[in-house]
Amino acid sequence: MIYLDHNATTPIALEVREAMLPYLNEEWGNPSSSYKFGSKLKGVIEAARSQVAELIGAPSRDVVFTSCATESNNTAINAALKANPQKRHIITSAVEHSSVLNYGMALEKENYRVTYLPVDRAGLLKIADLETALTDDTAIVSLMWANNETGVLFPVEDIARVCQGILSLIPNTELNGHKSQRLPNTCNLTFHGIESEALLLLLDQAGICASSGSACLADSDEPSHVVKAMKAESAASRQMIRFSLDVTNTATEIKNMLSKIQGAVKLLCG
Repeated sequence: MIYLDHNATTPIALEVREAMLPYLNEEWGNPSSSYKFGSKLKGVIEAARSQVAELIGAPSRDVVFTSCATESNNTAINAALKANPQKRHIITSAVEHSSVLNYGMALEKENYRVTYLPVDRAGLLKIADLETALTDDTAIVSLMWANNETGVLFPVEDIARVCQGILSLIPNTELNGHKSQRLPNTCNLTFHGIESEALLLLLDQAGICASSGSACLADSDEPSHVVKAMKAESAASRQMIRFSLDVTNTATEIKNMLSKIQGAVKLLCG
């Protein structure tokens, strides 16, 4: 037999089988139990969670084990919608896995709006279509990395940059203010552990113009009254930067800005 359908199902790798055998035969207790036979397995699961987190570069608390890809996709989409109940828009593509497409169609019956991005004859999508589709009402963008039927790769790095850019690319950053009740051209971000003036200086050297707040307070060493009213902590109030755009700013400029910020943050963090 020559088996050529591994995208449908595939045998367990030998090293995975060997690692799992003890927990299928001898160590099969309930990790949530109070007795030692089961509870000792809790540490084993947490170790596995940490390994997965390290592999994909995520906090271990964000790793959730599921039974299959369909449950994983549905869980991720549902979690994004529950976290932003006021947002009613989802973006996906016309060539996604059926678990995503079927869930999207089900959500449309619940008055959600779903955008299905088209692909060309080569199976590729256009980043410009994604940029056009994104709105303040978008709760989640669900796009596969590799198509399970054709093997075509989507440019997920570019997709990630277009999508919540600084917050997803740079660790220890936080959006200040309400997520949706805000002007679309203005964002104020906290770069935890980094003084805003130091970061602004490096950005200026890289040709990026931003500010730590209102120009009216540019000569003052004190945080703005707006910042202090929102976050009284002196440290946090001195780690904020405001980015404000207008219609002349381009997607290329934003991508360049994200790259420059990443470099500056790495330099300041040592």
